[in-house]
Amino acid sequence: MKRLIVRLLIVAAGFVLVHRMRDAQEHAFA
Repeated sequence: MKRLIVRLLIVAAGFVLVHRMRDAQEHAFA
């Protein structure tokens, strides 16, 4: 059970990082 929660946290953190990087790229190119 703990392993599943950790995996979900890592996936959520990855999504947040991708969104932040995507926003930063849009602001840099805009």
